[in-house]
Amino acid sequence: MTAPSTSLKAAPLISHWVGFESGRVQIRSGKVEIGQGIGHALMRIAAEELEVPMEIIDLVQGRTAETPNELWSSASISVEVGGLAVRQACTHARALALAEGARLQNVHPEDAGVADCGRGTADMAALYDAVAPSLDLDVPVDPALSPKPRSDYSVLPEKTVPHDLRDRLTGKPGAFLQDFTLPGMLHARVLHPPCTAGVLLQCDETALAALPCVRHVVRDESFVALVAETEHDAIRAAQAASAHVSWDTPDLPEGADLPALLKDLPAERRRILTRGDAVTSVDVELCVTRPFLAHASVGLSTAVARPDDKGMTVWTQSQGVYPTRDEIARTLGIASEDLRLIHVPGAGCYGHNGADDVALDAALCARAVGAPVRVSWTRTQEMTSAPLGSGMMVDVGASLAQGRITGWTHKVRSLTHLTRPGWGDGINLLSAWRLGDPHAASDIEDPGQVPFGGGGDRNAIPLYAVPNIQVTYDMIKAQPVRTSALRSLGAHANVFAIESLMDECALSVGADPVAFRLAHLEDPRARAVLRCAADMASWDDRSSGGDGIGWGIGLGRYKNKAAYFAVALRLEADAALHVTNVHCAVDCGLPVDPDGVRNQIEGGIIQALSWTLKEETVLRPDGLSARGWDTYSIINWDELPSKLEVKIMDAENNPALGVGECTMGPVAGAVGNAIRNALGVRLTAMPLTPQKLLEALA
Repeated sequence: MTAPSTSLKAAPLISHWVGFESGRVQIRSGKVEIGQGIGHALMRIAAEELEVPMEIIDLVQGRTAETPNELWSSASISVEVGGLAVRQACTHARALALAEGARLQNVHPEDAGVADCGRGTADMAALYDAVAPSLDLDVPVDPALSPKPRSDYSVLPEKTVPHDLRDRLTGKPGAFLQDFTLPGMLHARVLHPPCTAGVLLQCDETALAALPCVRHVVRDESFVALVAETEHDAIRAAQAASAHVSWDTPDLPEGADLPALLKDLPAERRRILTRGDAVTSVDVELCVTRPFLAHASVGLSTAVARPDDKGMTVWTQSQGVYPTRDEIARTLGIASEDLRLIHVPGAGCYGHNGADDVALDAALCARAVGAPVRVSWTRTQEMTSAPLGSGMMVDVGASLAQGRITGWTHKVRSLTHLTRPGWGDGINLLSAWRLGDPHAASDIEDPGQVPFGGGGDRNAIPLYAVPNIQVTYDMIKAQPVRTSALRSLGAHANVFAIESLMDECALSVGADPVAFRLAHLEDPRARAVLRCAADMASWDDRSSGGDGIGWGIGLGRYKNKAAYFAVALRLEADAALHVTNVHCAVDCGLPVDPDGVRNQIEGGIIQALSWTLKEETVLRPDGLSARGWDTYSIINWDELPSKLEVKIMDAENNPALGVGECTMGPVAGAVGNAIRNALGVRLTAMPLTPQKLLEALA
């Protein structure tokens, strides 16, 4: 029997997930669309389990008044957990519908099928329509009922066009939150200090109100917003406002020397894993770092709020509409039931950016002026006020004997990777801290390895079979800058460290990097993806390197319990570092939407290359170094690999696993290893830039 989805705890009834009305099927999910294709995947699951065409399915996602509470769309579990809930609910609904159909036709259920119609998709749709008036779906989902095996899938081809693709490509009004409008809607900009710890010193409200086109000034202690008739007017007003406000802004610590900064901040040591004998000395060791990273979404964080006689409705791009609703309601002093949050897709971010904060900003403005208000952040606010991905330092070492690793140490030091709304007892919304009656943020606490797979220590435990292992996590609870979830959390730096060390160990014993990894791998699925990626790249026939062209390999299993991913890539090192070829294999169990899996993997690879080679923001006493696109580099179109191959492993008899974050660490490791192969030097401080390469070669 398949274990019940954990999402069924909060929403146990079939009717929480599935409904039939007027010839259509409604599927409800608390998992939201952030560019990962979860909506299309859920519709494919429902179509196969219910045996109906996708065209009659209506998907409702992320509405606190209508959909199940599934907390956040995060951690690459939307398919694994949310998809499983939909699958189990649909399996039970189909069984009940067949039984009710048999009863209405006065035949034995085993003989019923769909009676005289033969169980085509149109016939099943007709069955659901016929039995809907008498079908009782207010019963708990029975996870003991077996979903259809993959071999029985017959409704959909491997590739189907997402239901919302046309709207997105054509820019249909409302397809993205940034284009969402309401009748009578006003526009606002919130004035934020240069850093999140800033306090308002002086504010000339009379002068602000006198600015051209300003219709309202909303002020509550250090929260200040300017409301105007149009978006353009709101932008102009915010640009002119700086002359009339001043902030007390504390200096940030100097962060140009990232290891020194992280070591200076007090930390709490946690022992993550101790296995075998103590490792008292190592033969190979590295210290790698990952800088602070911005979300750098192209679209700005945006929200729309509308007060009404029942409370308020907020349209948001939040990844967790229920947790954010509850914290906004507490800030406003109203019951959660009087606040409705509706998710609308915005710019993808894969983590905790400003989407939740701006939802509260819009609610505060709408309540103050008594009208619908849309608030968008500025590019500078995106870079300086939204949470960052934490800077990290990882010390790894290995002892060797007779060509094998006998001992392994892994010490990671990092700020927190989780301050989302809903995490802890406080209120993790920026403007809530600035009100006259302020609300405190939650105490800083990273998620543990069980069940969340860790935060800064995510993937700190090596995948390889080593008899003696010591893994510790020095968690920094101070927040000189605001940090929180960013795609893969600590896995990006931890797997980079592990895969870099594996190559150095292989080199030290004169072994091929792939063969050396295979010698230390017991998991057959990990071995399979590694072999596959190497074969795709013709690994055994590659050049020996050292001439500016190198090949690198990287492997990981996300959270050590989710999707397996291996990558082999080719890199050219001259005036720039350019990854030209990427060959990768992913094992995600049953691929619900194979085309969606490829899309996710390709996008993840590109973002991992951008993080590893380009992205960085540095703490300086006067603020963060990155305040816009001119000071924060991301990968450009002309820097993308010319060849990118994705192989989905045949593992469809295993449960479905999410693939949104599995690429980040292995790609970073493979890039570092390719540079080492190309020019014989090991770069350990991301981003791996040509300047650092020149310094290493000097």
